[in-house]
Amino acid sequence: MALDECVDTLMFLQAVAEMQYAKKITDVGQMRYNGADEELDKLAREVSAFAYRLVEQQYWLSKDRKTHYELKEIHSSLFVLTSGDDAATTYHVDTSVRTES
Repeated sequence: MALDECVDTLMFLQAVAEMQYAKKITDVGQMRYNGADEELDKLAREVSAFAYRLVEQQYWLSKDRKTHYELKEIHSSLFVLTSGDDAATTYHVDTSVRTES
């Protein structure tokens, strides 16, 4: 085999190895979930698998047509959420943005 043929082969093999390496790097750390909608798919790319599982169940519950909350505004950035099914369970939600100094 001539030297120029060896160089061409080596360059080709190097390009293939680099493509395989790049694919492995992008696959590591990304969670793939086939049942996710666009919003959950975006979340899966941003957080760990543990955090994703914590949010996923609550997300599907909130998207369910049977889920209903009563919303009462206490202040411009403070709300009380009461579950339509369980009036004893209330959630206080603070929507104000806090910055650390």
